[in-house]
Amino acid sequence: MKLKNSDITLLCKVVDNYGDIGVVFRLAKALSMLMPEGGAGLRLIVDNLEAFAQLSPDVDTSKHIQEHRGWKVCQWDAADEGRKMYEETPPLVIVECFACGRPEWLDDILFDKSLQALRPKPVQIINLEYLTAEPYADEFHKLQSLTRSAQVRKVNFMPGFTDKTGGLILDGAPSVCGSWFSTKDTPTRTSTDLAGGVAPVVCGSSFSADDRKKPFTVLVFSYERDFSTIADALATFAVNGSSLTATGAATGASASAKSAVCTRNTAHTASANLRILVAAGKADAPFSSAWNMCVKRENLSENAHPQCANCQKPNGSLPEPEKLPFMPQDKWDETLYNADFIFIRGEDSLSRACLSGKPFVWHAYPQSEMYHLVKVKALLDRMEPFFSAENFRLIRDYWLWYNGDEFFAPNATQQQAQKAASSGDTNGTQNTASVQNTTGICTRTNENSATTNGIYDSRAALIKILSHYDEMAESFRAFSKNLVKNGNLAEHLMTFIEEIV
Repeated sequence: MKLKNSDITLLCKVVDNYGDIGVVFRLAKALSMLMPEGGAGLRLIVDNLEAFAQLSPDVDTSKHIQEHRGWKVCQWDAADEGRKMYEETPPLVIVECFACGRPEWLDDILFDKSLQALRPKPVQIINLEYLTAEPYADEFHKLQSLTRSAQVRKVNFMPGFTDKTGGLILDGAPSVCGSWFSTKDTPTRTSTDLAGGVAPVVCGSSFSADDRKKPFTVLVFSYERDFSTIADALATFAVNGSSLTATGAATGASASAKSAVCTRNTAHTASANLRILVAAGKADAPFSSAWNMCVKRENLSENAHPQCANCQKPNGSLPEPEKLPFMPQDKWDETLYNADFIFIRGEDSLSRACLSGKPFVWHAYPQSEMYHLVKVKALLDRMEPFFSAENFRLIRDYWLWYNGDEFFAPNATQQQAQKAASSGDTNGTQNTASVQNTTGICTRTNENSATTNGIYDSRAALIKILSHYDEMAESFRAFSKNLVKNGNLAEHLMTFIEEIV
């Protein structure tokens, strides 16, 4: 049976901020690319047009029924208008996203026996589930379930990270174009480039020498948390830049006075080429607070060593984080793909980070009894084959710490010490204490082993990850490439729909 675009309806209830509508909007765009006439006539029923309009500004929040991008968009509670439209052209396929249920008026139409007799085939309800790397995704994919009528059938469709699931939506990510993986000599940012700033290779772009002048960009999009050690690590990176690798400090060896080199002499260059983007949302205030504390300590330390000419520079060596406004989806995607290191949250943005080929840290939505750690560990398991043992341990431990694994949590005494260090009250000692050598040139020392005296050092761990950026990026790109091999969820979904209708 040949389907019309209007035979397919996508349902969305916005539950988790903008994540749900983000996935549905992305799916609608990806399906439209596979449909005749660019998807004109595809139907969406959405409960929160305000959220939809944030991602796609042309949505008119005042209209119950509207045409948008050629689609028919119906407000969830618009019973009279919705009933009229669907009684005139009954649906054949309903993609119920994230078990969102159905409007009562639509259910009445689906299970009305008099209307069922007019339909050529049973209605197929496809429950598009949340993204997970857990093994059950393979088992539940295309698993059928019952409804109260033989004329309405239901089946699960699982996004995922293996070829036994529907995969991820590929809608123009860099990986889709193959630009990350087209040749063996595709340039990558190496650890020695960190201070100089090599721009990422994005879809349709070419690499040039001028790209080395572009900043190394860190994107922060996270749930609310304590960013103290994260800000401290980024601040250390901003000041010390390329010297982290050159001195061996990031591999656990302390820089010493014998080096006779002040790592701060690269501060102008390094800080000017580190760019921090903080997305609008829950992470904005706590990250800003942590960063401001780093700026305060940096300004105090600049006046501590008058004997060191290299340390005499004006305040403001640390870059000012840029607070991003809420962005439409296409602009957000562009921002994410052009970042070099990403702190990410949610589902839709997680999927984009996975396809970006860039090193990232995922903040899973916190759940009771720490169940979100099951999801984090499941994704880590999928990633492990693409990393060396040492680099995977760094990523695994840091992700688990970032997501609140109690194994990596400091005890009360350690927390008190960390709080004192963050406030600058360290009783005469600091993590980044300046040490004077016999030549009168100072070196800011850091003990960057990820574990010190059996205590996990999250600050040192992040610095070490950054110092291994070239190796990390290669592994993340390999992971992305493997995900692309699994195929496009939109294509798999269309093929499945054609099989069951």
